[in-house]
Amino acid sequence: MNKSFILFVCLVGLSVLFQGAQAAPRQCAIDYEDVPAPPICEWVTGPDGKKHLECTDIGSAARGVALDRTQKTLREPSWALNILNFSGYCKCTLIIYSKANYKGYSLCYPFSKSKTKTIYPSKLWKRPTRSFKVICVF
Repeated sequence: MNKSFILFVCLVGLSVLFQGAQAAPRQCAIDYEDVPAPPICEWVTGPDGKKHLECTDIGSAARGVALDRTQKTLREPSWALNILNFSGYCKCTLIIYSKANYKGYSLCYPFSKSKTKTIYPSKLWKRPTRSFKVICVF
């Protein structure tokens, strides 16, 4: 066989593999939770006729989203962010705000600074987080 033919076949094979690798969709999966609501408590009369306090723990609400080339931004205008987890291709920045509707003080935090793929806004600043955005580049 001709050496140039073998080289040509190798180059064609590599180009097909390279195109396949580039065609793979890049996504950033994000899960986030709000600040847990305080428990709801009420006085209840027991079977013995005595009143006692009963509390129900509401917990926190959680959501998840996948960001990619078609949806590069996550916006939550009135979400008190407690924790944010991410995985996948995440070249993103978290912007947190001290007031709802992206007002008040703000702080930008690139995902690349997180070593654990988990971000706790309460560890970034002492202000409450009332709204946030995540902006990614793909």
